[in-house]
Amino acid sequence: MEVKISDKLREYLIGRGTKELTIQKLSLKACCGTPSLPSVTEGKPAEESSFEIIELEDLKVYLQRDIRVKRNTLSLDLYGFLFTKEIVVDGVEIL
Repeated sequence: MEVKISDKLREYLIGRGTKELTIQKLSLKACCGTPSLPSVTEGKPAEESSFEIIELEDLKVYLQRDIRVKRNTLSLDLYGFLFTKEIVVDGVEIL
């Protein structure tokens, strides 16, 4: 699997000293179903056994094992508005 990280996100992570990211499903309760959206957080998960570890040159990415990846590629980027920053992932199938 290929993991692409934007230059903007790479600089942000280096500046914060972050060496690990976790991608997991966030289940939302809704009136017409329970969609699972991807969530990206800094650091490693509490329970590593349910995650695949993808090692990049300067970063470990923990991917929850039951997440389906489109076209075998994940893209990670950083978005921000005013003083907030959010790491986002593209390439995860939403179920």
